Amino acid sequence: MHFCDCEDQQCSVCEPMKNATERRFYPVEREAEQTNRTFTLTRKERGEVIYEMTMQIADSPDLTDMHNPRTEHAIRHAKCFEHYAYNKANVVEEYDNLIENYVLCRGRLLARHRSL
Repeated sequence: MHFCDCEDQQCSVCEPMKNATERRFYPVEREAEQTNRTFTLTRKERGEVIYEMTMQIADSPDLTDMHNPRTEHAIRHAKCFEHYAYNKANVVEEYDNLIENYVLCRGRLLARHRSL
């Protein structure tokens, strides 16, 4: 994917994507308790999840040009996805459901928007 190879350290499109894929599931403090994650994703797996999600959200057949301004909307959703799914899921099954619900919900919103 382009954003994994982009050498522009100030790239407003690629840097957020790099940061999103670099996160790891460390113990997190939630409601004054430590919660240990029971699953991890590799950089490649995380990149694939975000890439597939952004393709659906951006409704684009090709996002290989990550500098295209049309992808900025998708990048913002990728950041929201990080918070929505990564920060809330405690087990693999819950994480998978959050991904599915996130993408389906936004797919319905996009379909409704296009039909207006």
